[in-house]
Amino acid sequence: MLDISFGLMLTVAVLFIVLIYLLNQMVYVPLLDFMKKREDIIAEDLKNVSNMDEAVKEYEKEAHEVIAKAKAEASKLKENAVSKLKAEMEEKIEAKRAELEEKYASFLKELSKERESLKSALESKLPEYQNKIKSKISQL
Repeated sequence: MLDISFGLMLTVAVLFIVLIYLLNQMVYVPLLDFMKKREDIIAEDLKNVSNMDEAVKEYEKEAHEVIAKAKAEASKLKENAVSKLKAEMEEKIEAKRAELEEKYASFLKELSKERESLKSALESKLPEYQNKIKSKISQL
């Protein structure tokens, strides 16, 4: 019934070995080479990332130092500006105070002069007022 042909089996075995050899040479070896290269590239990239991470940390530290220096300098400039403005305002206040004191003194002098002139005017009309008061009293 079933005949086993050794020639055919040998041919199939040879073809199978040739097919495996060709697949190995044309597919598996290039695929394994590609995977190895990709693995090497990924390892290199990971190494570069760790180096970059250190560089980034260094740059961050540098940036923080620059920001701290800038803040300190800004604070100094602000303090200087405020003290300068304070000094200017104190000078202006002092000048205004002196001016107001001078005006106040001149106002007091004018008030005193007017008081004296009113007093002298009242004293000069005092006899006239006394006469009018006596006449009003006598009419009552």
